[in-house]
Amino acid sequence: MARVPFGYRQQGRGLVVDAEQAAIVQRIFQEFTRTYIRAGLSEIAEGLNVDEVPTQRPGGRWYASTVRYILGNQVYAEEPHALISRATFDQAQS
Repeated sequence: MARVPFGYRQQGRGLVVDAEQAAIVQRIFQEFTRTYIRAGLSEIAEGLNVDEVPTQRPGGRWYASTVRYILGNQVYAEEPHALISRATFDQAQS
């Protein structure tokens, strides 16, 4: 069974939004796509760690590779449970 993407939880055979984790996903996209000061992957991960933002694994740490994975996962911009807009996702990819 595939891992449920961060920001969602399994409900039956589908996914539902986990509001607390969804806010973290939105923060990551916001920090990465800000036009006036674009944060790097390591900076975002370190900020999450400093703020003690929980990961999927209890007691886990945030890493640049985890942030990169979230930014590249288009499930966050797909209906019916999109956490970010398609425009924001596309901006993060450019």
